[in-house]
Amino acid sequence: MAKKQGRKRRGPWLRKSDNCYYTSIDRKPVLLGSADLPWAEIERAYNELLAQHHSGAKADRSVWTVAALIDEFLDFCQRRKAARTYEWYQKYLVEFHAEVGDKMGAVDLRPSRVTAWVESRFGNCSDSTKFGAIRCVVRVYNWAVAEGHLDRSPLKGIEKPTPTSRETFITPAQFEELLSRVYPARISRP
Repeated sequence: MAKKQGRKRRGPWLRKSDNCYYTSIDRKPVLLGSADLPWAEIERAYNELLAQHHSGAKADRSVWTVAALIDEFLDFCQRRKAARTYEWYQKYLVEFHAEVGDKMGAVDLRPSRVTAWVESRFGNCSDSTKFGAIRCVVRVYNWAVAEGHLDRSPLKGIEKPTPTSRETFITPAQFEELLSRVYPARISRP
């Protein structure tokens, strides 16, 4: 007797026992989300899952959160970078962690969320400060990709403002003072 084939389900389907939408990948049910979610979110989750499955990418959606990546990156910086570098990253990343919370998935972060945070928190600051804040968050993701925690960064191509350079002018007296410290035996100009 021939083995009975199960019905092939295409697309999301509702399991009434837990009121959640699923799809089948390799004959195994995969949760897409609760039936309480808008249909557009279920479709988005379904399409992303299919894209991951067809590209052979591993499903890292449930493993890493933004908060966990930030914590791991700051631990890395504390071990490997200078104290001032660690403090600089920590200043921005602790605030960003507070903004996104503990539950947001790392691959769910979008550039618009980062730029909205920068505008709300650093809107009155210089472009250099805004650039630095965005750079910190992007650096976490670039590090995570290099370490193999993520397959790709969702922040790739994020727009950053152009930082302004600092210009400091010194007086002729300050210049002479500098030269006297570098060349102590130098005779000052008349």
